[in-house]
Amino acid sequence: MLPFQLLLAASTVAAGVVIAASLLAYVRGGRWSERTLQVALLAGVALAVATAARRAVLVDHFPGQSPSEVAVLWASVALACGLSFQVLRDPRARAFAALVAGWIATVALARAMQLPSDPHDLPPALRSAWLPVHVMTIVTGEVLVLVAAACSLVRLQRPCSIAFAIGFPALTVGLVSGTIWAQNAWSSYWGWDARETTALVAWIVLFAHGVQSQRAPARGSLVTGAVLVLAGTLYGYLPAAQKSIHRFTDYGVHDSFDADATR
Repeated sequence: MLPFQLLLAASTVAAGVVIAASLLAYVRGGRWSERTLQVALLAGVALAVATAARRAVLVDHFPGQSPSEVAVLWASVALACGLSFQVLRDPRARAFAALVAGWIATVALARAMQLPSDPHDLPPALRSAWLPVHVMTIVTGEVLVLVAAACSLVRLQRPCSIAFAIGFPALTVGLVSGTIWAQNAWSSYWGWDARETTALVAWIVLFAHGVQSQRAPARGSLVTGAVLVLAGTLYGYLPAAQKSIHRFTDYGVHDSFDADATR
């Protein structure tokens, strides 16, 4: 079985190829360019998923514990979304959605290569069936909201609407599953840390966008919500976040996690 770091490097290269292929398809168009983009997306998805699966085997649990693991999940979901959007009729929409997905995946994977990748056991609070549900729905929602916001900026309404129609419910499921999990693990539905608060504010803004867009196109609220989603995601990688309940567990905080779980 290929080493995790080798798969991670190959996935990063594949994501970069997706960017190049999507730019070519967007600028030049044509069947050859579109086929090249589709092959690049397929290869990128296969490599990113293989990287996540290899990590799961290595750590013997769902790979959503460390920042590098979550970054790989971001890339996997982004590339899968880019591939899914290839069913659209508009070739510009297909290429642009793939371009955004490629950028998200490349940034996430490049960051993952710079982060610690030593395996760690899960602390008691994270040994829950809610871990994959919460992480995957949140990641899927965040990726799709970013894609929707990017498409709205270039007035590609169809992919924007589709991405938002899937991404917002995914975010909602992620928030609800997080509160249930928190109650089970820490006897509290909500902790009001920065990550949770930002996610809640982003959800409210995005909900308002959904209501407003039923009457007229609305880009400002969607972009604002996407910025908040991105800010909340980036917060998780800052040193200050390691005092949060959403801290990653490869920064030497296992003891405090164990204490939290027994409160």
